Amino acid sequence: MRRFGCLSLVASLEDGRFAPLNFASRRFAYREERYRRNKASQVTQSDATEEIQKEGFPHTPSEENTPKEKTPKGVQKKSPRSVLEAVLSQPIAVAVVEHRAKIKKPLTERGAELLAKRLAAAKDACGLTADQAADLMIERGWQGFDAEWAKNAMQSGWKPEAQQQASSYKPDSELSQEERDARWKKFMNYARNNRCWHSDVWGPMPNMLGCRVPAHLILPTDGRKSNGDPWTEQGRIAA
Repeated sequence: MRRFGCLSLVASLEDGRFAPLNFASRRFAYREERYRRNKASQVTQSDATEEIQKEGFPHTPSEENTPKEKTPKGVQKKSPRSVLEAVLSQPIAVAVVEHRAKIKKPLTERGAELLAKRLAAAKDACGLTADQAADLMIERGWQGFDAEWAKNAMQSGWKPEAQQQASSYKPDSELSQEERDARWKKFMNYARNNRCWHSDVWGPMPNMLGCRVPAHLILPTDGRKSNGDPWTEQGRIAA
């Protein structure tokens, strides 16, 4: 009887008729299959996310990857001097650029644009031409120009020299002797103080062949430093 019972149990195991054991096996298989499906789904989503990121969509490109605008070839950037010359005579524009360099506050293109606006507005704000306003700025050692500063200076006794508007700047040949002397005295004072010369604007240095400075305004020492070397040539300032 015992032997028959064992044979019956073995037969039940072989043909799946032992319900508890068969149920547990099916449940394990179901869980294993569900785990495999979930794993496969996660891998697919991860791959898709990586593929989207590689293609650069939908995220916005960073600034580092954004191409920067470049100045087109053949187009020259404006220099501070060329910006100032829109409102100043050429010699005064040169003097302003040199003045800012001397006080260790060199002009940038943007700085020149802002300064030019203030100088151009001086006529309405305080009665000075742009050149006169620039002269006052240089004479007082100012970094910039302000109409209120100019008013205070004039109230204290400062008087502008007679000058032409930048738009009607006249060559020496069209000036009276008095006007020509006043112009060159100003240029010579600047040159002596800075030991430099702007040949592209003023011509050859004093005491040199072809010099345009009136002879009676030239000193024997003009054009030379104390050590005998010529004044610094500033005639190649970028225009």
